Amino acid sequence: MGKMNKFLTGAVVLSSALLLAACGGSSDKKETKKDADGNIVMTVGQQTQPNSKLPKGDSYANNAYRRLIKKELGVDIKSAFEANGDDYTRQVSLAIASGDIPDVMAVSHDEMVELANNDLIADLSDVYKKYASDNIKDIYKSFDNVQIDSAKIDGKIMALPGTANDFGPNLVWFRQDWLDNLGIKLDPDGNHAITLDELESTAKAFKEKDAGGNGKTQGLALANYLTSDSHGSSGYTATAIFNSFGAYPKNYLKGDDGKLVYGSNTEQAKEGLTYVKHLFDEGLLDSQFGTRTYDDINAMMINGELGIIPGPWHISDWALVQAKTANPKATFTPYAIESKDGKVNGVSKPGVGGYVVVSKKFAHPEKVVSCKMKCIKK
Repeated sequence: MGKMNKFLTGAVVLSSALLLAACGGSSDKKETKKDADGNIVMTVGQQTQPNSKLPKGDSYANNAYRRLIKKELGVDIKSAFEANGDDYTRQVSLAIASGDIPDVMAVSHDEMVELANNDLIADLSDVYKKYASDNIKDIYKSFDNVQIDSAKIDGKIMALPGTANDFGPNLVWFRQDWLDNLGIKLDPDGNHAITLDELESTAKAFKEKDAGGNGKTQGLALANYLTSDSHGSSGYTATAIFNSFGAYPKNYLKGDDGKLVYGSNTEQAKEGLTYVKHLFDEGLLDSQFGTRTYDDINAMMINGELGIIPGPWHISDWALVQAKTANPKATFTPYAIESKDGKVNGVSKPGVGGYVVVSKKFAHPEKVVSCKMKCIKK
């Protein structure tokens, strides 16, 4: 998903906030930017997807959502930059480095902290208290305020956090049409989980028999950061493999002795690394592992070079659908990976998504924080 974590949470928070935005103004921190029609101009860092699913004629720059916001709230949303995946992260980094950030953008927790430390984003505490709707406050309360508390620095609310459910264990998606063509039947007990042996044997069959029919079929391709600490950024990772060994890299865990343990430094994590090396030594892991970017691997999946795709439950909507578009015959079936004792492991974490930050220079932060429904009622 990996790259969808920011996209989903940022889009949801931003759209909810703007659709419920305040009617009133605030004391300007600089001259308000307006377009030729007198609408307040709000620049955003726009996260995009290769397959946008927008109606014909619409674009990220001009779509029903932006037109509604302009009509109802007098806010003209303009993209300061548009980017997808790793490119979006790079654009955010460049904006932070230059000190010239958009009025609004979705960022990670670390990026939020960096922005706050550099005094580039607004303290939203008072704006949130005054303008946030009861509905949005109730949403945060339903999570025991985990998200809103995570957005605080020195007691100040420095961003609007996204919410996320517990997405369960990471999965591995197989090209079902390839399995059918090769006569491979997985999951004989029907529990929707497979073993590492089944994963390995299928990767070997796909590669040796060139299941993609293009002479480029790979067994597996994994992102060079290998694992994710949650469902976010878990697309194209070995997270499910490590979890099957009882390893939870990049997570802090409580050990049997009650002391804190870093999940990347456990014996189980070493077993996971050893197994990934085994896949590489056997030629089943992409020989260019380490240099392939996330976007490279995504392109390989679309082009029919990969038939085994690790990722969260919703990867089908924002990634696998691209392969389906390129090849209508492509179908995918997801499985969890079970441990030696037949269990499926995963990490359950509080539902904190990305963070929507507001530039300290933006004159109308209340337009980002929700307010009264009457602003959009006829």
